[in-house]
Amino acid sequence: MVPDTFRLTVRDSRNIILIVGFQAENTLGRRLVKHEEPIRIFGEEHELEAEVHSIQALTAHADRNEMLKYFRDMGPQVDHAFIVHGELEQNQAMADALTEIGARNVVIPGQGHAIDL
Repeated sequence: MVPDTFRLTVRDSRNIILIVGFQAENTLGRRLVKHEEPIRIFGEEHELEAEVHSIQALTAHADRNEMLKYFRDMGPQVDHAFIVHGELEQNQAMADALTEIGARNVVIPGQGHAIDL
């Protein structure tokens, strides 16, 4: 959505903002879902007048079980696995699960973390 349009959208009580998936911490999407006000868009504060609804049933990627199946199907050949999507607690649980099925060198890199391959 064009930023100017979105700024107008959040301020209009006739609008509904539909969030269709998980929203990570410290993102605009999470702040919208939690109805945190004011909403900051590109450094400008806006009152949230629009209704916000969230549907958790849609996603554009595999879920945890599908990812673990993928790694299991690859067998013990996984030398390095990097977990770069999600929140820390869930990332750690995924790292533990990958280690349990035989992945070696499972890393949850932080911001600015450099890795030599």
